[in-house]
Amino acid sequence: MPLRHMIADSLIYLKEYNEITAKNRNEKNFDTSDEFLSGLQKSDRLHPVISLCIYYGKEDWDGPFNLVDMLIMPEYLKPLVSDYKMNLT
Repeated sequence: MPLRHMIADSLIYLKEYNEITAKNRNEKNFDTSDEFLSGLQKSDRLHPVISLCIYYGKEDWDGPFNLVDMLIMPEYLKPLVSDYKMNLT
């Protein structure tokens, strides 16, 4: 489930990014070559995405609550991996 949430949230962010970059390219709103290449102005911001998983099961949730719990890796790598915590109620 954390992986599903991460993918869904990423797609929502990607959709908003595509909308902003299309608008900027149509209006030619770029001050620098960096802005032109990224499609974003320095002032552009995305809206936060907050996903919530509502669990209706009778037993306690026994699945992972975050992405790191789904990965096989040595302990020393965990601080280097981006985690993705799931909001479960």
